[in-house]
Amino acid sequence: PGELVRALDDANGWTRDTAQRLLVEKRLAAGMPAVAAALRTLATEASTPLGRLHALWTLDGSGVLDRSTVVAGLSDPDERVAAAAVRLSEHFLSQPGGDADLVSRLAALVDARSEPAVRLQLALSLGEAGGAGDDALRALVLQAGHQSFIADATVSGLAGRETAFVRALVADPRATTRGSETLRFATSAALKSGEAARIEAVLALAAA
Repeated sequence: PGELVRALDDANGWTRDTAQRLLVEKRLAAGMPAVAAALRTLATEASTPLGRLHALWTLDGSGVLDRSTVVAGLSDPDERVAAAAVRLSEHFLSQPGGDADLVSRLAALVDARSEPAVRLQLALSLGEAGGAGDDALRALVLQAGHQSFIADATVSGLAGRETAFVRALVADPRATTRGSETLRFATSAALKSGEAARIEAVLALAAA
């Protein structure tokens, strides 16, 4: 098992992939605390970004992913690792009661990270926090709404909150230029909902 963990940081892609597959299939981390501990160390200290990335996904696939490792991954200098940590944070955002501290950490990334991969994953993942992540989503739209797929990713996680999101977004004068695509998608979703109250509310916003 120890050799398999070390192989996650190998220079050869086939070696990394095979080591990850064997670790997950055999559930080695779930049955051996020392393996889980080694994976957590590798996720933050591996010499290569791909090694840290493989360690994160192996922890997830083995069912032993822990919050502290995800939080550490959010500040990884490599955008692939940071984006993966944002994606994996959804496990904790969707728990009953949510995770206000984790939402705050993700919100801080809106200003701290400009990489397209990180921003796109933030747009996809913040919706998992329910309304608690909507302020950060609006800030992201105003910063990166012009980036490909940001608008679609943002609206995909609103799940019934589109009208409230539009109402708050149009209150900012920057929304008409930086958030126009998001406004269009969110308004369309509200109109297609078939719910009279939501349709009337979004039409009133458009009229105003």
